[in-house]
Amino acid sequence: MNTSSRYSTISILTTAATLGTPIRSHMGLLSTSVLLPMTELLAVTHDSPLYNEGQRRSLFYAQSWALVHYLMLDEPSHGAALGRYVTLVSSGADPTAAWNQVFGAVDMI
Repeated sequence: MNTSSRYSTISILTTAATLGTPIRSHMGLLSTSVLLPMTELLAVTHDSPLYNEGQRRSLFYAQSWALVHYLMLDEPSHGAALGRYVTLVSSGADPTAAWNQVFGAVDMI
């Protein structure tokens, strides 16, 4: 999951900074689209059609952004769990199995 979108809305002023402002285009797309099942979202790789096909890629990015936003900003207690998930997948674990191990069933979040 891509965390670069998380930083795309950073706003730095003289006395404060804002991080994690919702991305309007993502919010709009998510509100008008049928969301990907979590198992499909978790299984995407660089070679997946979903990662490489125009509109479907936009939905993948928007939904990935929303998930990371939720885990890191809306539910900060999930930030450490996200780190454990990434470690498992980076070590070769199946993404859905790793998700189930760290967060419970894919439909629980």
